[in-house]
Amino acid sequence: MVTANLALYKVLDLNQKKVAPMEAAQKIEFDPSELDPDDERSQEFSSVPYIFPELNILDAYSASILINVSTDSPIPVGFGESQEDVAEIHKLSHLPPILLKIRLPDGYPTEKPPQMELESEWIPRDVKLKLEAEIYRRWRDTRDYVLYDTIDILQQEAKQGFGLLDRAKEQDIALLLQQDLEEGFIAFNKKIIKDIFNQGTYSCGVCLEPKKGFACHSLYPCGHIFCTGCLQDFYTSCITEGEVSSVKCLDVSCILNKKPPKAPAPIVQAEDDDATAAPPKAVIAPTLRPEELEEIGISDDLVTRYRLLKRKAALEADPATIYCPRAWCKAPSRWSLAEVEKQIGTRDFYLTEKHYEDKKAALLNPPPPVESEEIKQVVEENISENPEAPEVPETPTKEERLDCCSSCGYAFCNVCWRGWHGEFVHCRPVPLVLTEEDIASMKYMETFAAHCPTCDAPVVKSAGCNHMICKCATHFCFLCSSYLEPGNPYKHFNNESLPCYMKLWEGEEGDGMGGRAPRINDPNHIEDW
Repeated sequence: MVTANLALYKVLDLNQKKVAPMEAAQKIEFDPSELDPDDERSQEFSSVPYIFPELNILDAYSASILINVSTDSPIPVGFGESQEDVAEIHKLSHLPPILLKIRLPDGYPTEKPPQMELESEWIPRDVKLKLEAEIYRRWRDTRDYVLYDTIDILQQEAKQGFGLLDRAKEQDIALLLQQDLEEGFIAFNKKIIKDIFNQGTYSCGVCLEPKKGFACHSLYPCGHIFCTGCLQDFYTSCITEGEVSSVKCLDVSCILNKKPPKAPAPIVQAEDDDATAAPPKAVIAPTLRPEELEEIGISDDLVTRYRLLKRKAALEADPATIYCPRAWCKAPSRWSLAEVEKQIGTRDFYLTEKHYEDKKAALLNPPPPVESEEIKQVVEENISENPEAPEVPETPTKEERLDCCSSCGYAFCNVCWRGWHGEFVHCRPVPLVLTEEDIASMKYMETFAAHCPTCDAPVVKSAGCNHMICKCATHFCFLCSSYLEPGNPYKHFNNESLPCYMKLWEGEEGDGMGGRAPRINDPNHIEDW
């Protein structure tokens, strides 16, 4: 186990406040010759340090020791004034050590108990009182030396998180702390994990060479390990070329790279008029967090470009994005940029622990298939109970109509798309007039385009085989839009039971590929397991 020293613990001192417990834990040189061999207290102090070398003897009758807290299972920790204020639950396996101060009074151990004091900024008060009561009970029952038992009890309790692991079985948040401690606790946990990781030797999943931990990186949240050299080369190439959807785990067998089977979503009748529709699914594929790219060693310029490309992809994929009406500009409006920035923390922009757990659960417990007759019955019932046409979206209020371009600063009305005319001018939406070119393009796309099964983006093949790779990194068949296994995409075209059998190069010349079949559920597809 890595010893947590004073420098590590001080990462919690975010407000430049003095951490009194840690000042007392600094090593003090004490001359053992000052111990009285005839004093029972000195006899215990002269023997226990051989068992616990980390025990810091302050003087002839007092000492201190840091109890490291590293649990076998992570503890769910929240930061905020109340559980409702917690934005994200962090699972931490390493918490800052607690300081045990010990003083042996005159009359110890037969007449008086040891004076024990636990100092910590995070341990709950009820847990602290329980530990102190247990230490006193041990002395009361024996009236003998209890210094060794005390330290041993605390170290054993620390491995169990001082009861917080049991509390986690009943509550979503086992430990609630102040918001200003969040950054320090997360940094401390990462530092201990990194120190332990650096001591090991691992085989890179790309170059297959064994390397020490300090030359490797464990990706979050899947935990696959690659050397930093391979990761830097790959991610630098992806960001430079604009392929930000590929900034994810390089292991093709990673759970996060698999697509679980999807069951048709049931149509649910709203119970009242105030019922709100379910939020739309993420419009862009989640990828690695920018902070992790910095840890890998990607340059600041590339990380900044990565953030901008992710934001650009989100704007382009969001149908609600408003663009500048000037033909020479067409930049997104300030309102659209503000909406994307506001939703970065709530939408699936970057990979989290929840993505991993949800994907794992979906693969292990796929949804049951829904028969077509059942879907038809639900649709008919829904239509019969709701014969009215869907409501037309409300026109924005006069205050909501004002928008401004994020690039040229042009102020315009997002209803009539003209220059801003003030709040008291009544305007109407400009009717959409399709030109002959627009109509011809729509017919061409309907005839010749295939659609990605993940993001529904239309794809037109100019030439080549029928193995397609979408901008969202999904591999699919151009003929039937079925998912293809990234590691072996050509298995689909070698399956005799499928209509695409031996059709990898059908339509190699491009344009003119009509008559594509509906998506086929292939049991050999990794996505259809």
